Amino acid sequence: MIGHVARICTKCKETKAVSEFYSTKRDGVGSKCKSCSLRLTREWRSKNAERMAAYRQEQKGTIRARQRDSYAKRVADPEKKASLREYHRQRIWGLKLKGLERLGGCCVDCGESRPEFLTFDHDNDDGGRLRKEQSRHRVRHSFYYGVSTGLVNGISIRCWDHNALKEKARVRTLDSSRLGSDAGEPLNCTKCKETKPSGRFMTQKEKKRGFSSWCRQCSSASLNQTRQDRRETALKAYGSRCACCGQTDLDRLVFDHIDGGGIAHSRLIRKPLWLWAEQNRHPDSLRALCHCCNNSLSAHGYCPHQFEVIT
Repeated sequence: MIGHVARICTKCKETKAVSEFYSTKRDGVGSKCKSCSLRLTREWRSKNAERMAAYRQEQKGTIRARQRDSYAKRVADPEKKASLREYHRQRIWGLKLKGLERLGGCCVDCGESRPEFLTFDHDNDDGGRLRKEQSRHRVRHSFYYGVSTGLVNGISIRCWDHNALKEKARVRTLDSSRLGSDAGEPLNCTKCKETKPSGRFMTQKEKKRGFSSWCRQCSSASLNQTRQDRRETALKAYGSRCACCGQTDLDRLVFDHIDGGGIAHSRLIRKPLWLWAEQNRHPDSLRALCHCCNNSLSAHGYCPHQFEVIT
């Protein structure tokens, strides 16, 4: 009877429940428990790291083809595809919770502690570079695993709102490389009234002097201000406040598709949503949300504000 509910591990000699053993096709239940199997696997891999690396390099094409075929079979069935997506979502969410707990569990700027509103921020601002180098899913899985286990350092916790504010401040700060060089003859900027080298002006052949009247810094600042004003005008058409929590800071607001499909639509129009809304007379299919509510609804299908009791 003991064989049906428990089994003795041939490695550690301990009697454990059948659930602590991996299933096999031969006997139904393996001879070594999961703990011993994992430990032996790690030891073997550490001893044969070079051998494994050489095998992966030699069989790189075959391994990738086998992985693609396996994934194609799983996603061919809609039910299996949905189940696989939910499995990966739950796995990544679990790793994220562990990482949040290890780093303190609250935003370093405002103290927000609800995990749906929190994200990880790179202190050296190289998150965008990592996302470009690898696929989105691979980056999220490996990054969350590294944060949860302490393998990745230089990470802070921020709510989605303050993470967006930090990114906007970084973008608005002009990089010295964008201001041009210090080479060339001195020219006068008609905007700031300063004399700067011609390397800091945009070239314009139709101009008599061959350069624009405004320097690069003034031109960039004016363009950014114009875009900001037009974006704020578009937000005013939707109430200038978050439709979920009532946030009124325009820098924290984004446009949200009420019926979903925002990613596909953004890829289709290939322009900022505020510009598309302006050109299409502010359709009712959009609404204004703060970054926290928008990301929570996108990732989980709900927002914690929906469960708060209004008194």
